[in-house]
Formats: sequence, C-alpha cells, structure tokens
Amino acid sequence: DAHFASTTAVELYLEVDEDGGLIDVERFGAVAKLEQELEAREDVDVVVSYVDMLRATHASVVGDTTARPFLPLSPEAMAQLFVLIEMQGPDALSELIDFPRRTARLTVYTNDRGLRAQDRLAQQIEALARERLDAEVRVEVTGVGQLLGAWVDDVIEGQRRGLGFSLLVIMIILMIGFRSVRLGVFSMLPNVLPLLAVG
Repeated sequence: DAHFASTTAVELYLEVDEDGGLIDVERFGAVAKLEQELEAREDVDVVVSYVDMLRATHASVVGDTTARPFLPLSPEAMAQLFVLIEMQGPDALSELIDFPRRTARLTVYTNDRGLRAQDRLAQQIEALARERLDAEVRVEVTGVGQLLGAWVDDVIEGQRRGLGFSLLVIMIILMIGFRSVRLGVFSMLPNVLPLLAVG
C-alpha cells in the first residue's frame, strides 16, 4: 500500500454528442479539475485519464516534468499535443479517449477494496461528475467491484426479506399443525435460531 498504486478501480465514462466535445478547452479544464478533486480524496490513490497524457506530453515538450497544474490555453495547443501523442501509434490514446473525442474513460484507483465501499464511492463519483461537468456531458460509472458491491446490497436485502417471510410462513404452518396460536408462537423459538444463523 505504501509503495504501489491500487489495482482496485472504478471506471468513469464521459460522453458528449459532438465531435471534439471532450477537448473543448473549458470542458477539458472542468475534467482536469474533477480529476484533481477526486485525487484529493482519502479513498482514491490516483486517477488516470487523457488529461494525464496531455499533461505528461506537454511537460516533456517544455522540458519541465514538475509542471503538473498545466492546462492548454487554446484548441490549437491541445490539437498539437494530441498529434504528438498519436505519433507513438494509433492506439496511444484509444483506451482513454476515442478518436472523435466524444467518449472518454477516467480510471479511478481506490485504496478501499471492499465491494460495498466501491459501490458507494462510484455513486459519489457519479454525483460529483454530474455536478462539476456541464449538462451536455453524459456520465456513467461502472467497474467489477462497483457492480458486485451493488449486487451484495441486493442479496443482503433479499436475505432480509426472505428471512422475515420464512419466519411468518413457518409460524402459520405450526399454528395450523398444533391448532393453537400460542403453541405455534412458542414452537417458533427453536426454528428462529437456525434461520437467524443463515440470515
């Protein structure tokens, strides 16, 4: 944990309708600020996105690798950085942003490996992204941990409902079997313990 980044990740997808929509300078700045805000959280190790690729390329061009808080000032400057990155190969950016610049993925590495915690984090990330980005950006959060975390909550809720239903049905059957409400309720005591243990 001290020396390596987490392998547990939540995926944040951004999508707009117009070509080049995600490299609009103002929107790009909003995505960069969102990334910095996410990285400031205690439960987030690092965020990886096309913003990082542009930042690293810009730093190597100007010869200052410490220049983290960089944002391109013009569409032309950003286009030149994209060209430099794509000179490394056609797939240099394909996992982070598509060629029409309409869909992007931000990978949020979290240091909390709990499935339910990842689901809660995903919900918070989605809410924050919707708040920080303009209404034209569609936001979707997913990931294996997040999906499993949501399913765990569903399973637990189903178990809770199933346990109550089982208790009720068994009590009714015992009341009918003994032909006595009082005996039916008392005979539930030995039946409740195994159901509670399973629950």
